[in-house]
Amino acid sequence: LVCSSSMEVCETDTETLERVGASHDRMRSMFARRFSRAVREGELPSDTDVESLAGFVVSSNMGMQVTARTQPGVAVLRGIADRILESIPTG
Repeated sequence: LVCSSSMEVCETDTETLERVGASHDRMRSMFARRFSRAVREGELPSDTDVESLAGFVVSSNMGMQVTARTQPGVAVLRGIADRILESIPTG
């Protein structure tokens, strides 16, 4: 729903833009916290830019939501998910 809202909201609808932006920020923050923990625990390299990685994962997720609407099918989405996971560094 957040993905759809962010694509369909009118630029003059500031209340909705703020809500959608806040939702995106919460998702990014959640991933950034988890990635920070993964760095501390050695699951990700110590030089990982956790904020950038979090933004990438959130954006990728939203892109997958759009793709799911236009090219529904497990194989397509699984291929994209696999590529996303391959791009995440390992410790």
